[in-house]
Amino acid sequence: MRARGLDKYPINLVCQTLGISTRSYYDRKENPRSNKEKEDLELVEKMQTIFAESYEEYGRVRMKKALEEAGYPMSEGKVGRLMRQGNMYPKKCKKYRATTNSRHKYQVAENLLDRNFNADKPNRKWCGDSTYIWTDEGWLYAAGIIDLCARDCVGLSFSSKHTQELMIDSLDQAFKKYKPGEGLLFHSDRGVQYASNAYKNKLHKYKMIQSMSRSGVPYDNAPM
Repeated sequence: MRARGLDKYPINLVCQTLGISTRSYYDRKENPRSNKEKEDLELVEKMQTIFAESYEEYGRVRMKKALEEAGYPMSEGKVGRLMRQGNMYPKKCKKYRATTNSRHKYQVAENLLDRNFNADKPNRKWCGDSTYIWTDEGWLYAAGIIDLCARDCVGLSFSSKHTQELMIDSLDQAFKKYKPGEGLLFHSDRGVQYASNAYKNKLHKYKMIQSMSRSGVPYDNAPM
């Protein structure tokens, strides 16, 4: 309480402004922090920075490793105590959500691409796939398409639902923007959205040739 200008104010008013009780002020004044407490506070500040950079996902194990790499080795028990002291509670990991359902009644296409991931010109070979992102409002799905010539993203759509409309929307975007000629090879996994009649009809309308990865072989669509 030696800050400039504070001496002229009543202690109870200063404590009220700072959000602490007068009893806490006098307790601390009579019993200053020990060197160990000061050291712990410095460690908590360091940990809070690491915790924020991890998007509040680090638990004791990963926090301990990060502190060791930063030159602050300590036991896992101490890490846990300081994390509680600093009110650092990691977010729970979201459960894995599958984006490929290959168990369906639709006929699958032959793997015509056959891992030939090169194209000498644009709009000759496209690859499509989907993924998911956890947001504050729930799962957000993304469907993308890349051109194997330059590996550019030619179509990208988002939706809160993982449906064939999501995949078709990215295909429509790509076709309307780049207007590929007849015979473009479109490759994807065997997911129900890509194998659906609606998606096949769209490829037929755009005069594209469909190709699909083999079952359980993600390397067949490695660029995506």
